[in-house]
Amino acid sequence: MLREAYLENTGRAYYQFDPENSTPNENVMVPFLNESGFTNAEGIIVRDTFKEYFSNEGAVPWQNSM
Repeated sequence: MLREAYLENTGRAYYQFDPENSTPNENVMVPFLNESGFTNAEGIIVRDTFKEYFSNEGAVPWQNSM
């Protein structure tokens, strides 16, 4: 459904990155609130571990261009 709507609106079946209209994503990870009911401490630790890895040594060259 989403792909068909994108194709209908743009005439393309894929997204083409435009570096002129992009903003750097310094902090795209939204912090969790401690009051939500479905989170647990272990899950938050795992998420933060992945966030640190993919923001540092696991980063790819194009990720801050999106």
